[in-house]
Parts: sequence; C-alpha cells; structure tokens
Amino acid sequence: MFCSGNELKNDALKVGIQVRNLDRNIDNKALYDTFSLFGNILSCKVCTGPDGKSRGYGFVHYETEEAAKQAIERVDGMQIGEKTVGVSGFVKRQDREKPAMNTFTNIYIKNFPDDWDEDKLKAEFAPHGSITSSHVTTDNKGRKSAFINYESHDQAVQAINAMHQKDCRTDEQKEADKEKEDEEKDRTEKSYLLYVARAQSKYERQMELKEKMPPKDPAAA
Repeated sequence: MFCSGNELKNDALKVGIQVRNLDRNIDNKALYDTFSLFGNILSCKVCTGPDGKSRGYGFVHYETEEAAKQAIERVDGMQIGEKTVGVSGFVKRQDREKPAMNTFTNIYIKNFPDDWDEDKLKAEFAPHGSITSSHVTTDNKGRKSAFINYESHDQAVQAINAMHQKDCRTDEQKEADKEKEDEEKDRTEKSYLLYVARAQSKYERQMELKEKMPPKDPAAA
C-alpha cells in the first residue's frame, strides 16, 4: 500500500522505519517490493520534491514491531539500485528534537556587558566547570549573545543556577543607572541582569513561540 503525505503523518504512531541514501530511481513500488518481504506494510512512501523527483529517502510503516526490526537488520547497509542504503527506526521530529533535559551541556547567555569579549565571558563562567567550547555572536542590531559548552551536565546546571539574573554592572554603572531605577522597577526583565539558560534547538524555539501566540478566533476566519 502506498500513501499520501497526510496518510503518512496519520501513521506516525505505528511501527515505522526510515530509509536513507536511496537511489533516485527507486520509486514507491520498488520500495514496497523490497520491504514487503519482512511483514505487512501499512504505508510506504519515497519522499519527493516539488519537481516530483526523489529526495533520496523514504519511510515504511509496518503492522508489527518484529517486521520493522527484521527490515532494519536485513536491509541496513544493503545495496539497492546503485546505492548502499541506511535503515533505522523512525522517530517523529518532535521526539527527535525533544530536549535532553538531564544531559544537556550547552548553555545560552545574553544581557552581558558590551565590553565583555569571549575571554572575559569564559573567565566569568570558568569557576562553574570545565569549558570545552565557547562562542560570542552579534546580531544585526548589535546585540550580543553567547554559547558555552561544559564538560558535564552538572557543570552546565551549576552555571545556570549561579549566573542567571546576576547583576554584572560595575559600581560606576550602578550609580549612573540610579536615576532610571523607577523605570526599571516596572520592567519584567531588567536588561542589565544576565540571562543564562539551556541552549534550545531551532525547533524548540519555534514551538515555544507558537505556544505563546494567542489562539485564533474561529469567528474571524
């Protein structure tokens, strides 16, 4: 059985496998013929671009876990057409990019002083653990942000707990800001306080923004 894109999404909860590095000449039927040897197929699709040509990968959804397991064991590393394919269990994108809350080592930092360079940033965060890499970036509005990766998850958590919302202003800067205190009190996020958190993937950021958006009014449609 072949399927449309919508049918493939509906089958996402069933036992699926992903087939990578497909020969561009392999179509739905050829994919089905190859993988139907291992069990009853519920859906099967070679993914194509707007031009209708294969993107070089596809998905097969089986009725049973045993069939999927056999397909992976028997076909992974096998040559189909002119290419050697890779076969693995299919994981939905939201699960594939789900944050590893208990294992992350990379943290995101913003709102640090303009005169902090990468060396200064590392010096401030080094007391919390062994830093394996760091990177400071500036956006098109001149705003700085940074990423620091620690050797272990515990070190990353310690850095977040110790540095998030830390006031990094000098005494001179605090004195100069006194006249703005009334205005600052009304702000939910003070721009001079460090923001330190687990670094998020692009998918996570998109989902977070989507959740913050107000629901659409059906009457306005």
